[in-house]
Amino acid sequence: MKFHSTFIEESAKSRKVHEAAMQRYLAEMIWVPSLALSPYVTWKQIDDNTVNASMEYEGRWVSGVFHFSPYGDIFGFSTRRFLGTDSDAKKHDWSLDVLQCKPFSGILVPSKVASTWQLEDRDWTQQRVRVTSVRYNDDAIAMFAADQASLRKAVPVFSATAR
Repeated sequence: MKFHSTFIEESAKSRKVHEAAMQRYLAEMIWVPSLALSPYVTWKQIDDNTVNASMEYEGRWVSGVFHFSPYGDIFGFSTRRFLGTDSDAKKHDWSLDVLQCKPFSGILVPSKVASTWQLEDRDWTQQRVRVTSVRYNDDAIAMFAADQASLRKAVPVFSATAR
């Protein structure tokens, strides 16, 4: 009996970890726009300023909403995430709010963001990140400029320093 309950807890924990990793992938598209071309991601426009991104990978599915200004600037990303991986962890609304954008390697991406959980009794900003440098895979950028379809085959290299 004890082994079985431990197995169930580990299985739930693993599911929550995998789901969180996929949601992080979606959220980090704000820094690596070429990730939006992934064959695992599908898009559905909600209205003029919001679009839903869904990701399916190895039988798992997650989604989130990207928010844009009327001019197309990214405002943020939101989804429902597990706060923790314990067996009693619950899902809460979570957002990655863009506070400022800056061009890196000619690509305008968020340079300041806040990661915030909307809890039952309050909002909790878990972290604020300031991106100070970004280096993309220059070969992938060159391919994009030459042929957008080629970029689907390129694996973007993204590195950033945050303070």
